[in-house]
Amino acid sequence: MLLCACVCTANVSALQQDSIKVVRQHDKLPVRMSYTISPDGKNCAFLTTGSPKDVWNIFVHKVGSSRGKQVTFEKNRHIKECFWLDNSTILYFAKNRQRSSKEYGDYLCAFDLHTMKSRDLMPISEDVPFGLSVIEGCDQEIFIQQGKHRSAIVDAYRLNAKTGVLTCVAQYKYSERVKWIADHNGKKVRAALTFHGQLLYRNSEQDDFKEVVLPASMHIQNCFMFTFDNKNLILSVQTPDGGSAVCVLDPQTGSIIDTIMKTTFAHAYHAVDFLDNVSLQQVALAEYSDASGKKRQVFFDSALQTVYENLHTIFEDAPFYMRSVSDDLTKIIFSVIGSQGVNSEGAYFLYDKQTNTLTKLAAWWPSIETNGCI
Repeated sequence: MLLCACVCTANVSALQQDSIKVVRQHDKLPVRMSYTISPDGKNCAFLTTGSPKDVWNIFVHKVGSSRGKQVTFEKNRHIKECFWLDNSTILYFAKNRQRSSKEYGDYLCAFDLHTMKSRDLMPISEDVPFGLSVIEGCDQEIFIQQGKHRSAIVDAYRLNAKTGVLTCVAQYKYSERVKWIADHNGKKVRAALTFHGQLLYRNSEQDDFKEVVLPASMHIQNCFMFTFDNKNLILSVQTPDGGSAVCVLDPQTGSIIDTIMKTTFAHAYHAVDFLDNVSLQQVALAEYSDASGKKRQVFFDSALQTVYENLHTIFEDAPFYMRSVSDDLTKIIFSVIGSQGVNSEGAYFLYDKQTNTLTKLAAWWPSIETNGCI
């Protein structure tokens, strides 16, 4: 799912002159996971054990407070992950703990903060591919890619989280895996990339897909997203020297009109996560794994780059990752991992651009010590 955030360039000089202020918190909190911030930046949601004590449920607290209120009360299902659909709706995945149960498996669910009620939206089979993303600008809409009819073939759906209505918006007619690409205007599915690198395109969901005619020398590795004007596609192609380039391609002509960055990737069918500045209609950050598996960032926003450089100093080069951002582009949740490998301790931190402060939200494990930040 795409993150949407940016740190505006107005405060670059201030960030360069003043180091990030770290807010120390000494509260002894139980383990908290999957921290995420609401679109308006006012509330945080996270997972921890509550009532019953051995089941993971969702808690919510206001930004600036560490006291969480339990909002879901699952008894027989663990909640695996949660994220905000809007300021009053939290989506989550729940898994039944009892294999003998007829309802064993994963479910996509929604919790309404106004009614304080949860509802199951749809079951998720472990035997078919599944992926979803929140549709920006469309109230209660979710874009889903799922192999519902044929286990190896993924179709595209639009799910209404309020009514539970699931509508198929694209089906691939051939026995080949395909990746669907939706535009920014209500997530209309207008492009697709097959497993063998065939690029398909249509002007609207009412039109049929047609193959984009490409130069014989062009090999597409992956297709990521539409440009913000919904006219062109951002994708990666193999370069003549054996490397890769992320480019902007005109699907009407099959020609490359711009190159965003050149780099090497760990896999031929690699992934790039883009951090979008929706208000400015531009990409602020691209993140990928290099050939050694290390995370790399390419910055298109100098202020955001400065924030990352300051955080590297604070965390003493321990790995940290952006987890969630607010819609006003001012609050970012990071997770930081210690230096002991897979068994390391870690914590969640909230960075506030307006105050240039870094606040520890919770430790993954209660005994974490990170550069004196606790």
